Amino acid sequence: MTTENPFEFESLSDPTPPGAGRPTREAVRRRAGTLQRRRRVMQGAGAFGCVAILAVGVGALVTVGSTSNGKGSVDVAAAADTTKGASASATTSVVAGTAPAPAAPAAPAAPAVATAGSVTVTVNSAVEGGVTVNARLVGAGGTFSGSGANGTVSFSDIPVGAYQIRYDWDSGDGATQFGRQDVTVVAGNNQFVI
Repeated sequence: MTTENPFEFESLSDPTPPGAGRPTREAVRRRAGTLQRRRRVMQGAGAFGCVAILAVGVGALVTVGSTSNGKGSVDVAAAADTTKGASASATTSVVAGTAPAPAAPAAPAAPAVATAGSVTVTVNSAVEGGVTVNARLVGAGGTFSGSGANGTVSFSDIPVGAYQIRYDWDSGDGATQFGRQDVTVVAGNNQFVI
């Protein structure tokens, strides 16, 4: 079944569409000029606002007053020293005709964090025999070896971190023992009984 289209689309196009007349073009030109002037005014106001904010900021940083003799003075606060992690602040007072006052000393630096500890290893089973114990600390900070009588071995200046204690002893009459234990060395004195 065929259906006919009651509309002919070719007849819908206008061969001479209406164009904008002279009054319409003039109105568009006036509106474009108005918008352009408003944009320039807003840009100028924005620039003026930025300058005003900057001036207020500078005025807040520099305080101008008068001394008893009528001459002006200026106080300037030094910025914090962020390169060393400590805060340093100084105030300098300048009065016309006088030398500036010396700056206040900087705050002392924070104490250094300890990065090493001492370690004492005691092997309980070797104490009874009074034998010499050989011990090693093996870890990221290095390998440290030592020996001690009566089951005790001491180390000093061991970098902090995770280690494994490896020990052995021989009584001389055929009795031997060896072992391992994981430990963490912290700053200060560390005592491990294994």
